[in-house]
Amino acid sequence: VILTDAATRYTPIDTIKVANGKFTYQGKAQENTFLGLTTNGQHHVIFIADGTPVSVDMSTSIVKGSALNEKLNKVDLHLDEINGKGMKLIEPYMNAQKEGKSEKELLELSASITEGLKPIQDEMTAYCKQVNKENQDNVIPASSKAHLVIDYEDLEAVSSFTGEFTAAVRKEYAGTDDGLTIKLESGHP
Repeated sequence: VILTDAATRYTPIDTIKVANGKFTYQGKAQENTFLGLTTNGQHHVIFIADGTPVSVDMSTSIVKGSALNEKLNKVDLHLDEINGKGMKLIEPYMNAQKEGKSEKELLELSASITEGLKPIQDEMTAYCKQVNKENQDNVIPASSKAHLVIDYEDLEAVSSFTGEFTAAVRKEYAGTDDGLTIKLESGHP
């Protein structure tokens, strides 16, 4: 399992040894740092280093821990669900590219996909706006996914969290050691 920095496009931080389908990790991180866990470098389960132990089931992407982490997990899973709808629409185009279809065939396919993506993009936008409005009292809007869509009037509230988060990440990578201890446990590989 790889521990990643979710703020910097999932830059690897450390590797975690898995034994008998389980792993435990204990380390330090700045408070409210967004971290991720991955087994394949593609799908990351994100969580917030908020000083409470976190349990992650990598097979279901379920995070258990603080109320904030469980709330972030629900947001993340719902965003993945919406994104999955778009990926299903895009898949035929990707396959057509691999098969060497002509530029004309790809353009025709892309037009139908674009039309189908519009309602999915609208759903994603509406959900992100809802998440941002409902979480102005915490760091969830600054997460790597939830802040993709921000209304101008919400920008000030979200940017304060984003700024604190960015400063925390910079401080962490500057070599300071005054962060919180995080503890991860998993019952599944």
